[in-house]
Amino acid sequence: MQILRAFEGIGRDARLLLTSSFIGGVTYAFYFLILPFYLISAGYDATWIGIANAAFGVSMTLFIIPAGILADSFGRKRFNLVGYVIMSLGMIVVALSPSVPTIIGGAALSGFGGSLIFASSGALLAGSVSEGRLTTIFSYSYFLSTFASSLGSAAGWLPTILIDLLRVSRLVALQGTMGIGGAITLLAGIPLLFVHEARTDRKREARFSLKSRGIIAKFMIVNIFIGFGAGLTIPLFPVYFWKKFGVDSGPMGTLQAASNLVAALAFLAAPRVASWLGRVRGIVITTGISVPLLVLIPLAPSFLLSTPLFVARQALINMNSPLIDSLIMRLVDEKERATASGVAQLFWNLPNSFGQPVGGYMIDKIWIDAPPFSTAAFYAVYTTMFWFMFRNVKDSRAP
Repeated sequence: MQILRAFEGIGRDARLLLTSSFIGGVTYAFYFLILPFYLISAGYDATWIGIANAAFGVSMTLFIIPAGILADSFGRKRFNLVGYVIMSLGMIVVALSPSVPTIIGGAALSGFGGSLIFASSGALLAGSVSEGRLTTIFSYSYFLSTFASSLGSAAGWLPTILIDLLRVSRLVALQGTMGIGGAITLLAGIPLLFVHEARTDRKREARFSLKSRGIIAKFMIVNIFIGFGAGLTIPLFPVYFWKKFGVDSGPMGTLQAASNLVAALAFLAAPRVASWLGRVRGIVITTGISVPLLVLIPLAPSFLLSTPLFVARQALINMNSPLIDSLIMRLVDEKERATASGVAQLFWNLPNSFGQPVGGYMIDKIWIDAPPFSTAAFYAVYTTMFWFMFRNVKDSRAP
């Protein structure tokens, strides 16, 4: 009831944007949970799964800054809407065939759609509320999208259901599940049709001139480091657990659903964390605590014993996402929010994309536990870097 009362305090446009984010969260879980098992079923190894994920990330990276600049100049709503349509098409292309051209092409198309969404959605949402409620609205957004991801993670059991009901092969069932995810993605654009985007005195011209380049440069530096470190392991956890413990899409989906539910509740605590510790301290502390949990995951003797560590780690590291987003929106010029978001995403996505094939190669050829241990080391250094770069910003306490 307290959560529902909190949502009553926001405007119509914000509620519509949160609804779109909720639907998008369902399909995001579809894509990144089902794709690895789809490719495993088609005979690909962890390295190729990393390459397929990288195609998504590189495509997003190439277009996210132009998308942010154009969205700031010509309207964030339309870019967000078109992004969902393109991402839906990309998922459907991936589902058509497990051949290399369709997998890579569909993943790249989905990444392009993602660039339009991620470059514009944060700025669009920030414009729907007052500056004093930035952390709160981003907490609601992450709560809903992560809760939706829990529902989407139930798709891990859908291939089994399709096999039993339709008597199809496992590969066909996984293709059908991916296609269903693409169809649901299209629904995320419907609430956007009814959003009224406040247009200020922005001129209809695309330009790249950042007043906030000093702050953005700091985010670029830390994002390069953490993006690569995360790419080594986080997107490949389904493959890691499959190779280490023989875990299939159903149990993996259940684990991700549980971790997303806990993370969703943790997102609602972000405004309290920001008020109590400040955004910067909150980011540093939650990230720092997550590091030893990540180290303990490969040391667990069974999948069951690793699950509480995985859930706690995911909740902690994801809880700082609304703190980071609201910090960026708070520190940069209002007219540059989508552009700044695009720049920050670019310098996270590109190294993250390169990290995924490297992590896959580690799993296949070096040592299965090398990626999580390496990622933990990157997170530890990132935590220190973030503190020294942002400890003096004028945002020590924030609502």
